[in-house]
Amino acid sequence: MATPHDSLVKRVFTVREDAIGELRSVLPPEIVQALDLDGLEVEEGSFVDPALVQRHLDLLYSVPLKSGVGSAFVYVLFEHQSSDDPLMAFRMLAYMVRIWEKYLRDHEGARELPVIVPLVLHHAEEGWRSATAFHELFPDGLLRQPAWAGLVPSFRFLLDDVSVATDEDLRSRQLSEFARVALWALRDARFGRLERTLAACSSSFSRLLQAPGGPTAARTTSCYIYEVRGIATAQALAAQIPDPILREAAMTIAEQLRQEGRQEGRQDGLREGLERLRGVVLKQLQLKFGELPEAAQACVAAADEAAQEG
Repeated sequence: MATPHDSLVKRVFTVREDAIGELRSVLPPEIVQALDLDGLEVEEGSFVDPALVQRHLDLLYSVPLKSGVGSAFVYVLFEHQSSDDPLMAFRMLAYMVRIWEKYLRDHEGARELPVIVPLVLHHAEEGWRSATAFHELFPDGLLRQPAWAGLVPSFRFLLDDVSVATDEDLRSRQLSEFARVALWALRDARFGRLERTLAACSSSFSRLLQAPGGPTAARTTSCYIYEVRGIATAQALAAQIPDPILREAAMTIAEQLRQEGRQEGRQDGLREGLERLRGVVLKQLQLKFGELPEAAQACVAAADEAAQEG
């Protein structure tokens, strides 16, 4: 299942304009200059190991080259575990190979490969401390010898470490207000820093509420804060907004989330209670009549489902 972090990142960076803004902000200038970002397309599919989907979300963009000789891929891997991954360079290489394999399946007879720009978006509390270059995963003394170094793939992934980005850095990025607020929430929500930066973000949140589609985006951000930090923090953010009309709109969103959370909690409790009751009923029937036929078990299950729907 997707984490709240995944859901927020995917909601923001599958929007072309915000994907383009993020890449303009974090890729090296010479790479940005070479890419025709106005032609960016979001590709479908994921290349992450199924066992790692709770830690990684990936997005793939195809971007034409301004030179007109083909296109490049920009592969963004969102790393949202609580610490960095010492083997990320290795995992990134495996994912890049899968992208090339898919490209070759889709382009039968191709004799050249598109360039892949690997980018890791990260937001652990203490920042990224592990290797960003594949060579760094091998014994340093060995790879100082050219004979050995030439046998090891050589690449470095780019890193957008949101956890160490300053407020000024986030404000300077060429992003929509929604994407800027989302990155702020990703940076601070998980680690107890959010309460200290609410005032600094309230102006961006106010502008978000007034933007086209802003109420929906504000609800998405508030929902993320609610899931990660709780309703009190979502309400505190709304209370920081100086404009009374916008403050009331934000408070309404927070109250809706609180009510939905209570309703969901009641439904979860009902489901758990009915499941326990079903287990007791089945056990009593088995004690009295022995092993029940499948039809009888299905009747009990159907009654359980009907009670939940009712």
